[in-house]
Amino acid sequence: MARQEAFGHRLFDQGHHSETRGEALVSYSRTCARRFLFVLAACLTMLPLCSMPSQAAAKIQHLISPGGIEAWFVQDATVPLIAMEYAFGGGATQDPTDKSGVGHLVADLLDEGSGDLDSRTFHERLDRRAIELSFTSTRDHFRGSLRMLKDNRDEAFDILRMALTSPHFDSADIERIRSQVISGLRRDTTNPASLASRKFMEVAFGDHPYSRQANG
Repeated sequence: MARQEAFGHRLFDQGHHSETRGEALVSYSRTCARRFLFVLAACLTMLPLCSMPSQAAAKIQHLISPGGIEAWFVQDATVPLIAMEYAFGGGATQDPTDKSGVGHLVADLLDEGSGDLDSRTFHERLDRRAIELSFTSTRDHFRGSLRMLKDNRDEAFDILRMALTSPHFDSADIERIRSQVISGLRRDTTNPASLASRKFMEVAFGDHPYSRQANG
């Protein structure tokens, strides 16, 4: 009798475990089904995006002014911003042999006051209108950059005009910028990468102007 009861308990336990495993399988199947339906729904949602044609590349217009200045113009009305990059032939290769880095110094001084604005007022005017103006001298070009909000374009271009046509080059500003350049050159003498670059250009180009560094 005891054996029959024990056997009955084992059957009950096996049935209980089988029921538990069955519930687990049903639960797992339902989970898999839900996941599959979720993935399927996601794929169906993304399908229209995949079938959409890609946007055309930005159209670049080649413009030539009456004076012969070439420009490449790209228009995008999504942001009310105007950005301009420009370059003139010249740069470090045009520096006098005994005045290496003079173009670099000029680039640093062009935004240090012009027209009726001293250096401080010049920069305050740029900051007030969120205008970004910069100049740099590379080996082959003298380059500049101008960025402004569309509503401030007239003032931005007026500031650029003054910087290029009537810079001050005040003695105090020249000495201040010159000291900054010299300080940077001194730091380069302890920078292995700068030393290696300078030596490579000297060996590669010899007496050619390319052997000189743009910053002097």
